[in-house]
Amino acid sequence: MVSFALERKFNMPLDQVWSILSDFANTPAPDDVTVIVEKEGDPDKHGAGLVRQTIVGKDKVRQHLISLNPPHLYTYQIIDHPMMKEYQARVDLKESEGGTLIHYQADIKPAFPLTGKLLCAKCKSGVNSYLDAIERHHGGKVEDPIGGPA
Repeated sequence: MVSFALERKFNMPLDQVWSILSDFANTPAPDDVTVIVEKEGDPDKHGAGLVRQTIVGKDKVRQHLISLNPPHLYTYQIIDHPMMKEYQARVDLKESEGGTLIHYQADIKPAFPLTGKLLCAKCKSGVNSYLDAIERHHGGKVEDPIGGPA
């Protein structure tokens, strides 16, 4: 098992960032990100159970939304990825100096030995690209306190 973490600050209110990041059924940045919902989530559980495909550039990823705790936390996993046996991510949001601090933590079990560091770098880069696209679309200047682009 390998892990990576990153933090980013969006200069937008927490409620606005939550509404963008936790809406797994819609694209957060129409010009850069495509979302295809394969299975709707449970409305009684804030949409948990939803399965989607997210496409950013050439990267395509299937994701399963595990849980939501509005407006501060959600967890999801990547499913059916040829390079990973497991991928679990936790996204925590906190108010910070007029903006929102996003803490992203992922645990990955690679499908092939000795690929963990490379896989972490690729996944971290993908998360940063996703957040960059959201920033471009929503106009909230993003700062990178730690764990910048891989």
